[in-house]
Amino acid sequence: MQTAMQCASKLEDFMPLSEDDFATLRTIENPYFLNQLTAMNTELLQKIEENKKKRSFMVRTLPEDVKDDALFEAIVDPFKGKVCSSGNPPRSIENRYSLQSEKRHHLRL
Repeated sequence: MQTAMQCASKLEDFMPLSEDDFATLRTIENPYFLNQLTAMNTELLQKIEENKKKRSFMVRTLPEDVKDDALFEAIVDPFKGKVCSSGNPPRSIENRYSLQSEKRHHLRL
């Protein structure tokens, strides 16, 4: 039962099951878990393939020898000197408070 839960947790984290996982599941007496997790794994693999066909993203790979403390720099390195935006303009704290007071003022009317 615990093995099945660990495998289900992997699938929830979008990690397909390995052959070792399936070998372990085959040792469980009740075939229900193997059948259910196999179906879930198949659905996940299909979803991954569908997502690969979408063109709204770009997969960038990092060198294998990147150390943990240099990981962030390695990720943002291709974008150095470029402007990145989250889509929302930044607001200063003063601006937020003035907006909140305006909302309160409008609520009073």
